[in-house]
Amino acid sequence: MAVYVRYLWNNEFKEELLTLLPLHDRTTGEILFTNFQKFMESNNLSFDNILSITTDSAPAMTGKVNGFVTLTKNRNSKIIALHCIIHQAVLCSKLSDNLKNVMTVVMKIVNYLRSHSALQHRLLRAFLQECESEYIELLVHNDVRCLSKGNVLNRLICLLPEIRSFLESRNTKTANEYFQFLSNIENVSKICFLGDVFSHFNELNKYLQGKNKVLCDMWEIIKAFQRKLQLFENDLNSKELLHFPSLKVHIEGNPDEDIGMDIFVKFLQEVQIEFSSRFSEFSQISNLLTALKNPFSVEPNGNWVTQAMHLFGGYVDKARLQLEIIELQENSVLKESYQASQIIKFWTDILPNETYPNLRKIGSFVLTMFGSTYVCEATFSKMNYVKNKFRNRLTDHHLEDCLIAATTSYNLEFTKLAKAANRNSHISVIYGISMHGISY
Repeated sequence: MAVYVRYLWNNEFKEELLTLLPLHDRTTGEILFTNFQKFMESNNLSFDNILSITTDSAPAMTGKVNGFVTLTKNRNSKIIALHCIIHQAVLCSKLSDNLKNVMTVVMKIVNYLRSHSALQHRLLRAFLQECESEYIELLVHNDVRCLSKGNVLNRLICLLPEIRSFLESRNTKTANEYFQFLSNIENVSKICFLGDVFSHFNELNKYLQGKNKVLCDMWEIIKAFQRKLQLFENDLNSKELLHFPSLKVHIEGNPDEDIGMDIFVKFLQEVQIEFSSRFSEFSQISNLLTALKNPFSVEPNGNWVTQAMHLFGGYVDKARLQLEIIELQENSVLKESYQASQIIKFWTDILPNETYPNLRKIGSFVLTMFGSTYVCEATFSKMNYVKNKFRNRLTDHHLEDCLIAATTSYNLEFTKLAKAANRNSHISVIYGISMHGISY
């Protein structure tokens, strides 16, 4: 279990790997919490200093009785628990009914062409080269990778005429079934729609990914996408299809076919309901996030104050907070500074702590909160490089040290550290532990 901590240090936010807890047996919520509690106690760390926890949707993490979050909140009831924004956005795009069946068959076709046999894969590549296609390879879908679904569909759509010709030439029962499937106008329309709509989800996912993402910015991206979904629905109803280019080309190429839009509209409506339901926990702090993003346009007694007091009532004074926001809004110098600087720099460096202590506290608290578990996912990807088959004597402790060195945002002076530890140490060996992995 990778545990990251986000904290303010010298007016700068840091995201660092706190610990990597080895799990040799079961991974229930109780076991996860017990291991984490031992780490906290052995390092004299207090649960009272934890402001928020962001996890994925695994039952061991979010279980209401013995989940890791529940057990942690038993030690500190003020902890704010959030579900990873990226995971929730992916869950909102789950397919059902006919669209799910079409997606399943498409993935079988891709796997058949790519993985059925090495010979068939080579023949496909040679066929695409002979046809002078834009691409000579299909992409393979993986449910773990959030972006692959849209990329797989768009590549298939781009190569659809060539794929049909290749399947027809194979002269086998399976190839003939897949050829008939891809020759069906209704099936192709669904594939085109899925390719277009998942392209929009891909774009959303890319915006949400990355290190040092601010919760305020991520919530703005989610709200914008919710409005886009309504726009996409209206676009389908009007049949203008400005935001569905592949579907538009397909329909224009088959003007005599009656391609119903009802199933596509229904899917977008269901996605909108999912977004409203899954992001309800963020809606409870949406006004506060908006206040931090646009502090010069909020009311001093608005809902953002109520939300701030609900979350941080023990740390800020409500009366003084209302006065501070008025003073801030009438300060033309700070207003110009806010417009010319990034949100993190303004709340942690530019805004005077002596004059606006309550606003500074709220800003620091909210900006410290993780919006997603992206850094943890990136760390496990990095672990694949560090923990390889050639390092079969790598212990859990050494693995943790290697990952901390490989993921830290600090500029480590390895030469200085080595000399301080041992004048005869080999510097090249110490440099080597930080060279594994990829940046994120």
